[in-house]
Order: sequence, then C-alpha cells, then structure tokens
Amino acid sequence: MISLFDMEVVCFDQFRENFIREYAGSIRSNYGYSERKSFEFASLDFEMRLPNKLNTEGNCICSIKLGELAIGHLWYVESIEESTAFICDFFIEEKYRNSGFGEFVLISLESRLKQSGITRMKLHVVNGNEGALRLYTRLGYRVTGHNLFKKFD
Repeated sequence: MISLFDMEVVCFDQFRENFIREYAGSIRSNYGYSERKSFEFASLDFEMRLPNKLNTEGNCICSIKLGELAIGHLWYVESIEESTAFICDFFIEEKYRNSGFGEFVLISLESRLKQSGITRMKLHVVNGNEGALRLYTRLGYRVTGHNLFKKFD
C-alpha cells in the first residue's frame, strides 16, 4: 500500500541530497552550466526556499512509502489566500515508476488539499520528462506555458 507521511527529520538530509542532485542535473542539461555551477545554484536555491528545513512555513514535505519502505518524496507549497498549491518536487525511485504509484500519490494529495480548501494545483515539468507529462495530462492537468532559453555565442 502506498501512503504519504510528513517527512521525518532523519530523512531530510537524504531528501536534500536527492533534490539537489536531480535539480543540478536539470540545470546542467537545460542551460549548459558546468557541473560545479549547477550544483552551487541548486544548493543555494534549495537553502533559500527551505531556510527552516521541515519547519519552513507554507511548505509541506512528505515521504512516499510502500508499506514501511520509503520510495520517494513530495514537496509542495500551499497558498491558502490563492487557494492554490504548487508542487516543487515529486520524486519516485526509478524502479517503482510506471506502477501506478505516482497517480495514487497525486490523487491522494488532491484529496488532502481539497479538505484544506485548496482548489487548484500547479507544477512544472522538466523538459524531456515525457513520463511525468503523460501522468499529469492523464489526470487532467493542462499545459499553461513553456520556458525558453537561448545561449548567446
């Protein structure tokens, strides 16, 4: 059984490492930055967005568990004033993908948010992540824009 739990303090460092590694990889491939610069940018961005770690106001960080085994995480921000939530990061370990777990997590999150008065959810899908795009589209999310980038010679 898949379930969402508030992340425990002992899991935060692993979450931080996973997020920064994945985000730095995305920065490197999308913007052509060096590995070092990408890592520095991702690290700084993470620290700015979660200055109080798990206690940063408005941020919810959950562990995704299959039974007792942690297989991923979900980080989102709620804006009660705007009745909106934004998914900052949604990660399921590769060997557990394409098993319906992502869909279950998102449906569970939507249910949880509705109970809090949230009526809309936003997110960003990294360029090339076709699996995530298919999942979100299947669940009724629609594309609202594109980020573009050009490097000058």
